[in-house]
Amino acid sequence: MIGSRIRELRREKMWQQRDLANALQMGVGAISNWETGRAKPSKNAIKEMAKLFNVPVEYLTEDGTKKAKDGSTELAALLKVAENEINQLKDEKEKLIIEVADKNLKLKGYVDSYKELKDENVNLKNEITFLKGEPAAVREDVDGMKMKINELIEENARLKETIVHLAMKGVFNG
Repeated sequence: MIGSRIRELRREKMWQQRDLANALQMGVGAISNWETGRAKPSKNAIKEMAKLFNVPVEYLTEDGTKKAKDGSTELAALLKVAENEINQLKDEKEKLIIEVADKNLKLKGYVDSYKELKDENVNLKNEITFLKGEPAAVREDVDGMKMKINELIEENARLKETIVHLAMKGVFNG
């Protein structure tokens, strides 16, 4: 009876016998012997497994028809294990949602910066077009603006590369 419970709980955690043996600081052979009924674990090992699997000691040692110390039956003990795992999954989901939201905010900042630079680029081009009709004294301002436009074009290219890089990492899919 205890061997099948150990195997059941170990598999629910998706552990190999080696994982349980490491957690209990024992050999794999001991776990195998317990699960096959060739040997029984010590009281201390049972207590440690109950802690690891988050179940009452009685769940491991009794046939499931008797009540555990806290008054719960086997089904209630299993429900408690399921509830704990669901809570862990909820926590992980919440962390993932926050991570995706952070990435989306960062990406939005890149996109907004790109749009601002693009608008500034259009404004400078319009000013240059206007100034081309002005006298030669204004030509120096036009040359300065051309340099500014070239800088903005380079910045646009860097932002495009960043956006493409983030899109390839799947940030847009969040």
